[in-house]
Amino acid sequence: MGLAIVRQLVALMSGEVTVQSRLGEGSAFRFTIVAESAAQPAASRAARLENALPNGYTGPQRLALVIDDDPGSRAVFSAVLEYADFSVREADSGNAAVAMLDDLPRLDVVVTDQFMPDGDGWAVLEGIGARRPGVPCVMISAATPSPPVGYPAERRFAATFLKPVDHAALLEVIGEALGLEWRWNTGEPTSSVRDADARGAMMQKKPDQNSLSELRQLIEYSEITAIRDWARRLRQSAPEQGEFADKVEIAAIDLDFRSLEALCETATVAAESP
Repeated sequence: MGLAIVRQLVALMSGEVTVQSRLGEGSAFRFTIVAESAAQPAASRAARLENALPNGYTGPQRLALVIDDDPGSRAVFSAVLEYADFSVREADSGNAAVAMLDDLPRLDVVVTDQFMPDGDGWAVLEGIGARRPGVPCVMISAATPSPPVGYPAERRFAATFLKPVDHAALLEVIGEALGLEWRWNTGEPTSSVRDADARGAMMQKKPDQNSLSELRQLIEYSEITAIRDWARRLRQSAPEQGEFADKVEIAAIDLDFRSLEALCETATVAAESP
């Protein structure tokens, strides 16, 4: 795997790649990420697919501002919000975000990192409170909340999350803060009914082999953006496959390649059935 791809994937998981080199000996590359324990992945993958994200809400489109100095993290949280039908603006620092406020006709929710070099999340909370009072701010950080010394106790985030973030929980908090009535692909508020006959539905409504071959190749080369585009095209061209497209896009957002491979394999078996 090329170094550029490694850096992209590690950044998307809010991690960091470092290098140590010695002339005549070579280079050692290392990365660190915040990860679940080894006992968790299989269960959490299943849970994510069992509890699909909402893909919209009733009423007018809302605008979210995502603030993070790491472009990978911004991309992930923007993708989650866009999937849920938010219009999204991005900023790479707290000061840049506050400077954008005059140009935003409306603002409904802010999602911000905690520690950034040019204006941190606490500066964002202060700026939003002063210039857009009432707009909920959600903080996402790899570290526990650490307000500056003397920071007013009455200024509080609507919620705080430690990375890695449960995307469904993030949207749930935002939905509660904004009073949203979520819309799901099938119109159901929970996934239990939607998933009960997913296998049977897929057997009758299957992506064609050419489309699945394209998806398989995209998964092989870790083309996250292209996988999401594939899911969107499927959703538009075959609305009856919307549930499958949703699961593919959610797994892509989560960089969950095992679930992507499993979904592709299941659909391939279904497509090959008479």
